Amino acid sequence: MSMLVEKFRSFSLVFFILTLLCGLIYAIIILDTILQAPASNDTSTSVTSDQTLINQLSGLKKSSDNSAAQTLPSGRVNPFAQ
Repeated sequence: MSMLVEKFRSFSLVFFILTLLCGLIYAIIILDTILQAPASNDTSTSVTSDQTLINQLSGLKKSSDNSAAQTLPSGRVNPFAQ
């Protein structure tokens, strides 16, 4: 029995490192599985957000609606002026 205890003590660091590595590998596999899971096919939120974006884009001014009343700070030139 004492010979078995001596062997266990000499390999305790190896067992600890192996246990630690197995736990790390298990955690990596679990995280990879979670991250690669397919997303749900709930399209109702994307439709409403798309409609909101369309409404916001429709409210923007067109480039042809250039207002001549723009005042730039002194010493500045409008680089977009045609």
